[in-house]
Amino acid sequence: MEALKEYLIIAMSASIMVGLAESLVKEGTKPFVRFISGLFIIILLAFPVLDALTGFTSDLCDTLNAESQQENTEYDISKGIVQSFGKVLEESVKDHVCNITGFDGAYVLVFSETDSSDIGNIKITKITVKLYLKADADMIRRSVENKYGAYTEVYIID
Repeated sequence: MEALKEYLIIAMSASIMVGLAESLVKEGTKPFVRFISGLFIIILLAFPVLDALTGFTSDLCDTLNAESQQENTEYDISKGIVQSFGKVLEESVKDHVCNITGFDGAYVLVFSETDSSDIGNIKITKITVKLYLKADADMIRRSVENKYGAYTEVYIID
């Protein structure tokens, strides 16, 4: 209601200013003053419509931005969970390989691949173990596959 009151006061003030401007100019320039005044009044009348449209579009943009940020946050959280799971898995496999071989962790590299299409049920699809010392690759592969239930590849690098 307050906005309507302000709008009416502005419209009346503009009408008074147009009337004053018209009375102060010479007779030959009145058509130009009337044209400019008419444009001014049209813009003034169109202002609430433009303001409403702008308000609507800004509200729509705010809503879309909020939804986009929520989706990005959910994606970031899911991605973080999968990355954390992968790191913990790789450390666990590395510790397991070090325990069964007696090697220091510096000689063991582990990489994992996961299927995270269902964030509540992350599946280990592949484990890759690289050893920088001679060891029984088949024994290590069987041990890791039995413990983690995932396809495992073991590489011995000299």
